[in-house]
Amino acid sequence: MRLLCWNYQGLGNPWTVRSLQKLLKDQAPMVCFLMETRLNKAGFEKHCREIKFPNKLIVKKHDSRGGLALLWKRDVSMDVINFTENHILARVVEEDGFVWFLTCFYGWPESSQKAKSWALLSHLSSFVDGPWLCIGDFNAILHSTEKLSHRPPSYKQMDEFREVLEQCSLSDLGFLGYPFTWNNKRLRPANTKERLDRAVATVDWRAKFLKSTVTHLSSHASDHLPIILQTKTSKYRLSRSSMGFKFEEAWLLWEDCKAVVQEGWNKMGGTGPALANVKERIVECGRELHAWGASKTHPDTEKIKVLQRRIEVLNMAECTEENKAEFLMANKELDDLLLKQEIFWAQRSRISWLKHEDKNTKLFHAKASQRRRRNFIQGIKNHDDNMGGGGGRDSRLEECLVAVHPKVSPDMRDILSSDYSSEEIKAALFQMGPTKTFGPDGRRCSLVLKLDVSKAYDRVEWAFLKGIMTKLGFPEMWIERVMCCVTTASFSIRINGKSYGNIIPSRGLRQGDPLSPYLFLLCANGFSSLLAKAEAKNKLHGVSICRRAPSISHLLFIDDSLLFCQATHDEVQEIADILQLYALSSGQLINFEKSSVYFSSNTDGGQ
Repeated sequence: MRLLCWNYQGLGNPWTVRSLQKLLKDQAPMVCFLMETRLNKAGFEKHCREIKFPNKLIVKKHDSRGGLALLWKRDVSMDVINFTENHILARVVEEDGFVWFLTCFYGWPESSQKAKSWALLSHLSSFVDGPWLCIGDFNAILHSTEKLSHRPPSYKQMDEFREVLEQCSLSDLGFLGYPFTWNNKRLRPANTKERLDRAVATVDWRAKFLKSTVTHLSSHASDHLPIILQTKTSKYRLSRSSMGFKFEEAWLLWEDCKAVVQEGWNKMGGTGPALANVKERIVECGRELHAWGASKTHPDTEKIKVLQRRIEVLNMAECTEENKAEFLMANKELDDLLLKQEIFWAQRSRISWLKHEDKNTKLFHAKASQRRRRNFIQGIKNHDDNMGGGGGRDSRLEECLVAVHPKVSPDMRDILSSDYSSEEIKAALFQMGPTKTFGPDGRRCSLVLKLDVSKAYDRVEWAFLKGIMTKLGFPEMWIERVMCCVTTASFSIRINGKSYGNIIPSRGLRQGDPLSPYLFLLCANGFSSLLAKAEAKNKLHGVSICRRAPSISHLLFIDDSLLFCQATHDEVQEIADILQLYALSSGQLINFEKSSVYFSSNTDGGQ
């Protein structure tokens, strides 16, 4: 279903009506909500008779400048529950029988009246018993980034808006297009733009219409942009067998889970290499658990509802021995089901800092749905039909590594070359999450460069990594072990839940591998050494916060770096040369669109 929402600011003249007619023709909405029409029912029939919607609700007081209009086609099953000058609440039934509630909302524009908007929204939640969508002009913003003006936003009003949305369990659906929906059309510096129009919904509404989008359209006929909501259910479903094996933490609540694992483990294993035997046993355990747990994975939502209704009846019934026993049994069964449901959604949400007992099932469900929407691939765009490739990096590799000095002592080499103990292996494994597996001075003019590194882990050249470890003095045996871990990786691409292909990379560090951050730091040491070398030759000068403080030339993070130097052509050119050398040697790429430069206050425009 397509729902058009627009604060029109008057439909009493032909050119505004023509503009609306064109928009309706282009967008073909099934439902249309208009605000500030300034027309009563008779006026709407007179000026908008060409707008062909068989069902209409026109709301307008005789002495007011506002006015609401809700129009919908015959194919839409909608019943209006109640309405005021600032809202229309309706019940919608989809073709598959799914029932949800729609609120078309118009907030009070005056700052002194905002409390009325939030009181009305809170009051409307008492009429809603199910999935809920609220759309319209709220005349308020949620974040400071939603306002562009020389006048700061009201943080008190933003907090009040956020509080009422949280109270009503509503969250913003986001948008596509231009970021602001209202423009006061004044010249600078009096011009103000804000995102006043939006759609918000509850978790269960978002779960049903998983692929819904809100788009900001363009129009010249009002100071508000029209927005269009496209409700889409996710019809794409995969069988569990096609999605690969994943261990469900909720299986641990079943008493026979341990026996299933034991049976699968004992089935395999022979006289081959120990590591190969372990791999076979793990694969067989996965098969056994997959077959056994297929019917025990998803929480039984219907059974939960039945038990909740039964407990409610028993609470109101006369207290007898039989009723008390049945109540306790139903209570325990319901608690077990709710715990399994909570674990189910917690594991899919990828939120590791909350415990199951925190009772955040709605939050877990929202995060899991958000991940599913974000990860769903509808298609792949290719702009120029060219495949990127490496090359040309080895020629300047040695030039970059010259600046790196050995730092690994003989004692450190002995420790790194020693055999692994079982305690060390156990410690490394138990550092992972319980449900995770291995994946994937004197006031000189100064400037600061904030550099953003694009795809930092993915672009690391293996030859550069090996060269850095050799220059730092790591033992050859240890380097070979590390490079074996790095270079033997392979990947398959999961598209909408199903794995395809077997990709053998030629560079990069694996995201999520506990070793990767340390290896990346070693690579960053090459960049740091180049900067230190230039500073030692007085080609670069860092900054100090006071006369006797140490000079700082750079601060390095994973994908962000801060470089400090004097605001001179020579020093900036030196940094540019270092960046080019480091990029060609290591494979790193600076994203100049996300990078920025800041000058000290005493730097003049000529510099």
